[in-house]
Amino acid sequence: MSQKISIGSFFERIEAIMASSWLISTYFKAMIYLYAFIVGCAELFKLKQYQILVLPASILIFGLANLISPSITFIVITIVPYWVDWDTTLGIILPGCLLLIQLLKSYRKSSVTPNNSSQE
Repeated sequence: MSQKISIGSFFERIEAIMASSWLISTYFKAMIYLYAFIVGCAELFKLKQYQILVLPASILIFGLANLISPSITFIVITIVPYWVDWDTTLGIILPGCLLLIQLLKSYRKSSVTPNNSSQE
């Protein structure tokens, strides 16, 4: 299935290197998302330590992943056609809206400053 690619007899089996880097980067991305979810839940529920949520959140995510996407065929048929819309929404539109809200709040805060020195 894979071909032997040789670039100047320097790079051999480059597809294996690419697949390994893809798997490693996907793992770290998933761990960062899991950590953000756990810390966010700990802050939401005002817990002092987030470590208590690691096992329940991991089991929850594992169970939901198997429930949401039971097979690769299901993913290809239902998720892939809409992935661009989902990615655009979460990657561009949502952060843009949050940035716009932050800019409006900072503009409103700077334009409405109390002037206590004129009331003396």
